[in-house]
Amino acid sequence: LQGWRTVLRPRPVAPPHNKWTAWEAFTLAAEAGEDLCLFEDDLEFSKNAPGFIEDFSVPDDLAFVTFFSPWVDNTWPIGLWRHHAHSYTMAQALKFSRQTVQTLIACKEAAMTIAPGGVDEALHYIATTNLWRYGIVNPGLVQHVGAQSVVGNGPLVGMRTARNFAGREFDANGLRQCPREFFA
Repeated sequence: LQGWRTVLRPRPVAPPHNKWTAWEAFTLAAEAGEDLCLFEDDLEFSKNAPGFIEDFSVPDDLAFVTFFSPWVDNTWPIGLWRHHAHSYTMAQALKFSRQTVQTLIACKEAAMTIAPGGVDEALHYIATTNLWRYGIVNPGLVQHVGAQSVVGNGPLVGMRTARNFAGREFDANGLRQCPREFFA
């Protein structure tokens, strides 16, 4: 995407999880004074989804928004659905506000000590502890396509795909035509 950049950072010798990468991204976003789009590497996107996600504004009453959810389906109406953090799972495609990024940086030490698991579990713990709410965008604009876990060192099990994925041919820019209140 135009305006996106790649930054190389030294990697610890043997990071035991993917949390290190996420907290490096939070640090870069904070240094730039920006919101953060955080994507895992094994995803399929709807057409124009990355740009839509980048432009999406996280409402003030939410800590972050997910564009992937394994338990939402197509019977849910189009829009932004608010939930308490205790129901949050899976960090496939998230958008964080600047304020949330700052809080997550302050929680880095706690995040690195949470075991087992990766960034998903760390975010769940921090969000639940802080009584955060998060949003789910429907339709889903991202599909998880990976079958192996780097963190779990093996095949993925359980619900790992989004039942509400709009599909690769769906143009996310069409959602820009929805009334503002659908996503506010």
